[in-house]
Amino acid sequence: MSLTTAVRTPDAQRAAVRYSEADLAADALIGQLHGRLPAATRAELLYDLAVQRAVQAETIEAAYGPQTTSDAQPRALAAALHDEAVLISALAATETAAATGRRRALVAAPFVEVWIGEVLDQLAATTDPAERYDLIAELYEPLEPLIGDQTARQICALGDRYAPDINPEPAP
Repeated sequence: MSLTTAVRTPDAQRAAVRYSEADLAADALIGQLHGRLPAATRAELLYDLAVQRAVQAETIEAAYGPQTTSDAQPRALAAALHDEAVLISALAATETAAATGRRRALVAAPFVEVWIGEVLDQLAATTDPAERYDLIAELYEPLEPLIGDQTARQICALGDRYAPDINPEPAP
């Protein structure tokens, strides 16, 4: 994504600052996420990340004008960031369920439950990082036609944070 449109108005400048702050916060949250953390901590990080993506979705057009994804069939980047926020919240709900042993909260966006609800239920039933890594990778195929390659890859990249080589246990 290239955000090269000049910022001219005070409102656009404020939106650009909010967008940039949310982007930096999101990067920091992703950097903290890994499979060795307790599920409750991962849930908190993911919920916070979803909030940052929602802020980006709300501010990108005011800050930089209309932007699109790099998909073969480009979508509005604001919509893609919104979808990403919804999906990250769905992943966070699976972590909360895994941490508490309760049923996961259903996602308000109907496409999520219809297309990936079964995988989300499986994620809610496991805390094992390797299993979560595999399950999150399974989300790409059903999500890509709905939300595009770029957003589906962003979601699956979060699954990479569960890979065993991310923050492995220290050697004795």
